Amino acid sequence: MIKNLIVATILMILLCAMVDAKLPQKGDSVVLIANIGIAGYTYTGTVDDIGNGFICLDSASVSWDNQTMWNGRNVCIGIGTISMLLVK
Repeated sequence: MIKNLIVATILMILLCAMVDAKLPQKGDSVVLIANIGIAGYTYTGTVDDIGNGFICLDSASVSWDNQTMWNGRNVCIGIGTISMLLVK
């Protein structure tokens, strides 16, 4: 009985101590790494819209293998392809 109470107390402390991750909002500056096939693309830009399974960036810079491919384009990235999201 005491062991169950101790375990329940520790679980409650851990659940209360968890920190919520910040979700990007419209207008936030973000860096996304998306894996499309075998390639990993890095997108840097400002969030224009979030919804329907996509995050759209305004005036995004797209790079692959440290080489800039596009600069200043509006792009939408599927949420399922995003492996890392950094909100600046």
